[in-house]
Amino acid sequence: MKKKILVIDDDPKIVQALQIRLKSEGYEVLTATDGVYGLHLAREGKPDLVILDIMMPVGGGFSVAHRLREQALEVPVIFITASKQAGLREMANHLGTVGFLEKPYEPEELLAAVAKALPAQPASLVGRPDTSPPPVPASVRATAAGNSLASHPGTPKPPATITGRKKILIVEDDRKIAMALTLRLRAGGEEVLLAYDAMTGLDSAIKNQPDLVLLDIGLPSGSGLVVAESIQKLACKHTPIMFLTASRQPGLRDKAMALGAVGFLEKPFEAGELVAAIQNALNSPRRSIIGPQSVKTES
Repeated sequence: MKKKILVIDDDPKIVQALQIRLKSEGYEVLTATDGVYGLHLAREGKPDLVILDIMMPVGGGFSVAHRLREQALEVPVIFITASKQAGLREMANHLGTVGFLEKPYEPEELLAAVAKALPAQPASLVGRPDTSPPPVPASVRATAAGNSLASHPGTPKPPATITGRKKILIVEDDRKIAMALTLRLRAGGEEVLLAYDAMTGLDSAIKNQPDLVLLDIGLPSGSGLVVAESIQKLACKHTPIMFLTASRQPGLRDKAMALGAVGFLEKPFEAGELVAAIQNALNSPRRSIIGPQSVKTES
């Protein structure tokens, strides 16, 4: 039976080259160009080995590896990176890597690492290393935009009522904003699900099939724009998505609208404005979030 290898790298050329080389060696190959989709493939495809880029704009390699361990997906990982940042190898070792290669590397070097990793089929990553999350340097951590609703002082007005109990998923890394929205929506009779990062948000959308997703664009481990695309690719139904953002990046609204968003609100926003937008979205006919073409995001 062929061994199955999952390659996760945001450079499509590297992914294609690895796929061709590994297939020529008799391996079955799965590929992903972002960590969010790569994590999904790891769960669904159950690979025997993961080759994982460390620096990716959507779902960094360390975040993906840590999530694999959290979800008890006992699969060996070979990290690859073009970064020369100090401490990366030590962090990879902390996560139990079975290989660490710096780009550019010789294909034979990678194949040797793959051959060494697969025969053993370890029950855990290098003898089950420390399960606590590694201390990630500030320069490696992903940053996310977000302003607190605390910038709007005073007691909030009673929320508008949304007809019928609906399931709403909030994907927002600012916990104050997430909790304020949760309280408002639950007070209006809605069922609310919460996620604080891109990967957890995607997981929840697929498992729970919400009626609406409130999605921050700047998230740890991924861009909300990419998460929106992944939701529509992997979920069983088209899900209306409303974007929230503190970013003033030019063209961001156009990108969200190109994805078919049912709403786009810039922080700070009035809670009543958001509830009205939600009410309008839930009472309107469903429409696809993904348009005729995907939207590229800046790294």
